[in-house]
Amino acid sequence: MRKEVILSLLVLLFGLAFVSAESHLLVYAKGTGLVSDLDTIDDIKSVMTDPDIKFAEFVDYDVAIIEDLDLMLDERVTTFVYRNKALIVLGDCSNQEYPQECSHLASDIEGYLEEGKGISSKVISSEEGVGVNWKELLKSKPVYRLVYSDDGLQTDLILMLDIQTMINNDLDVNFGAPILYSEVDNVMREELDEGVTVFVYKNKVLIILGDCANQEHPRECANVASDIEEYLDEEKGISSKIRLSDDARNANWKDLIGEVGDVELEILDPSLEENEPINIPQDSGGTLVVCNGCELEGKCYPISYRKSGDFCSDDANFVAQLNSDVACENSFECESNVCVSDKCVSGNLLQKIIDWFRKLFG
Repeated sequence: MRKEVILSLLVLLFGLAFVSAESHLLVYAKGTGLVSDLDTIDDIKSVMTDPDIKFAEFVDYDVAIIEDLDLMLDERVTTFVYRNKALIVLGDCSNQEYPQECSHLASDIEGYLEEGKGISSKVISSEEGVGVNWKELLKSKPVYRLVYSDDGLQTDLILMLDIQTMINNDLDVNFGAPILYSEVDNVMREELDEGVTVFVYKNKVLIILGDCANQEHPRECANVASDIEEYLDEEKGISSKIRLSDDARNANWKDLIGEVGDVELEILDPSLEENEPINIPQDSGGTLVVCNGCELEGKCYPISYRKSGDFCSDDANFVAQLNSDVACENSFECESNVCVSDKCVSGNLLQKIIDWFRKLFG
């Protein structure tokens, strides 16, 4: 393991400086991404078989020196795969023999990922890719919608506007202006997975809940749905129905509102229980139990919980703790449990500082 880490660091510290001007970069995040991400970038290299297209060795974004990476973006195409999404950073390639080759390659990679792998890509210029966290660029926001029907009651729109006012005032989310049910197209139905949709029809309310697995904060959707349900019950005296996006995608929502068998929602929040894990009920009796943290081995762990060299991240997954000198946002992400100036600090260095202060004041 130590040998592998040392070799990776050597490639990053010295190898990037010798990447040829014609080489394009394939980047993944070994520490925080998915195992399949590496397979995807390996597939990209295998599929792009044009002899004029050259790729450098794969780069681990989690241990890369970001400043060095930034300097290389202008003259090549850089593809970053993270959690089954892709960021394609397109340089102007003005110093290349065929500058237009870069845009063609970016288009080919985007097409292959979409058609061959089912992965959506985001293409940005090299200027947009400098000095920013690429992981954050790939995280999307939940899609929230308010829907009413033109053959409903006049009071439906009033209720819809009341819900919108509550959401805007009390919840830190963005619901757009209400739209008509007749305007809900296939694209919107496909996006039901990625957020919460509230449908009001004849003074009844249907809350459509997506799993939001690809969102920045996957558990936010369940929390928002729960808050809306509570508001309607306590403030408006309306018993709403929660249905999952899979059930609503191809259904008539007007029919769903009249059906029985809506989903009961229970949110487990271990941060309210002295930050200790909570057992997830094995038999929920038809209730949808959502862990507001990370699920592992039948338990719900709070964000930041450290376990066996991993930590519960804010995207609801356990990921490996980071080594020293790796970019960080919170101390719990680091193996040493110390994040200073957005980088993990070595435990040995920290101990030396403590020992120095002891000698100074001892």
